[in-house]
Amino acid sequence: MSYQRFPITKKQQQIIEMIETSEKCPSYQEMADHIGFVKSNIHRNIKTLIERGYLEKLPHRARALRVIPEHEKSVLAFLEQRGLTQDYQQWSNT
Repeated sequence: MSYQRFPITKKQQQIIEMIETSEKCPSYQEMADHIGFVKSNIHRNIKTLIERGYLEKLPHRARALRVIPEHEKSVLAFLEQRGLTQDYQQWSNT
């Protein structure tokens, strides 16, 4: 059985690439200026990327977004289908 993530748009891919290549996670306004979106669109797209397993928001930190590696996405998809993602998130944060 194959576990695939939802496809993403070119703009969402640009957001991911910007986060990956930046030394420090860019602000929503910096991303909006770079990509040509308004800040609310960046917020909505980041929320979508988090829900689809492409990004993770790290707790208790400002500008704390992490791109989830491809191998980890398939593991999360597998766990999600079995209702175990919360257990994994608790384990990975320890």
